[in-house]
Amino acid sequence: MRCLAVCLLSVFLIGCTGTAQVATPVVTHNSLKVAGNYAVHMQAGGWQLKTKPSDMACMFWSFDTPVDQSYVTAMQTVLKETLQNVDFRSDIQNVHTLRSNGYDAQISLVQGPADSRFGSRPGLFISKPESDVALTLHIAILYPDGQRQQQSVTGKARESAYEPTCGSISNVVADAAREAVRDVVLQAIDSIDDRLEIKRLQASARGG
Repeated sequence: MRCLAVCLLSVFLIGCTGTAQVATPVVTHNSLKVAGNYAVHMQAGGWQLKTKPSDMACMFWSFDTPVDQSYVTAMQTVLKETLQNVDFRSDIQNVHTLRSNGYDAQISLVQGPADSRFGSRPGLFISKPESDVALTLHIAILYPDGQRQQQSVTGKARESAYEPTCGSISNVVADAAREAVRDVVLQAIDSIDDRLEIKRLQASARGG
């Protein structure tokens, strides 16, 4: 009897873990290409999330939510579309290597805190599953003259849909994660674009 109980518990626990398959969003940035040569260092690997319940609905369920690949693909794509020339590098540049390698700047993107959860929202007749995802990204830009610019952005998304089972809530979680990726990438590229423009205006004012 004890053995049977352990076996049943094991099956139950395995059945309460799902995976949210996060698709890569299409991110469109409406701006002219930024002239210059840029080194980009992307730190990734920190957004392999575990989405847990925030209330009693489906309280024994959780969902593995791998966000990294979606984020990396979306960010690399939009950077290629926004910057004239971009090199994705695993090493970190300094002012000397920026000059010797002919870069106008190094853009560093470091993953910060991330949160993913799901719960239920009361509907007209039945509760509606809902998922919230938040992704924080730290941005740093280094120029050959030693000037630095920094900012952090947080992409957020909330998605909800009627799902027949606890297991199918993974679809809602995946949608929220995809849209959070879209939001954080858009905010990041807007920030990068703005800061590169500030630097260009400063150089123009100095006659550089």
